[in-house]
Amino acid sequence: MSSAQAVNYVEIEGANLKFYYDADFWGLNSASVAGNSISFDTSERFHVSAENDAIFGGATNTRFDYGYWSVIAVPKSGYSVALQLSASATSSYAFTGTGTGTSSSSIIGSISSGVYAGGGFTSPGFNAVFYQEGLVNSDLTPGSGTKVISTTVGNPASYFTAVALDTGMNIGASQFGKGHAETTLTDVTYGFTVTAVPEPETYAMMIAGLGLVGFAARRRKHAA
Repeated sequence: MSSAQAVNYVEIEGANLKFYYDADFWGLNSASVAGNSISFDTSERFHVSAENDAIFGGATNTRFDYGYWSVIAVPKSGYSVALQLSASATSSYAFTGTGTGTSSSSIIGSISSGVYAGGGFTSPGFNAVFYQEGLVNSDLTPGSGTKVISTTVGNPASYFTAVALDTGMNIGASQFGKGHAETTLTDVTYGFTVTAVPEPETYAMMIAGLGLVGFAARRRKHAA
């Protein structure tokens, strides 16, 4: 069993979840929320370029970072959160010159179930791992564009009181022959699945209803 204290976490509210993100990893005020998804602006941290002035040879530049439990999702009262995650990332690329440019981006990580209490997250170690990569090659043609990569992992049928993410991002730019290549990871988004949990009063009504059904069935049996 492992745990982490939310010393550098910032709280931001979604529709049915409260998110706690590591401001040291993502950057303060880098997050935005839509429904039960949280997105991060990564354009300033994840930008690389490669320049080659010779007809032959090449140049490569990469950027990688990884954060342990960089996002914690805690359901609001009346809800629970599934051990399931949809992850997506958008990157932009540009190639100039007469050589061949290559742009790559990938997202990697895992989602773990656990308990969030007292400002910290404790996990028994159940998790699902994800990895998704995107690659763009200019094929000797200068140009620019965007690339979106996405994946979904986990078990939508298992629900918990909190889940946490290990998250990693990797980008690269390579230029072979004369020219310039650059890659920017503009944003990443993580979406979660929640379900409503019946209130105690609802359980009581269900039990009472089943009791009435059983009582009525017994009366019909005796009457027959």
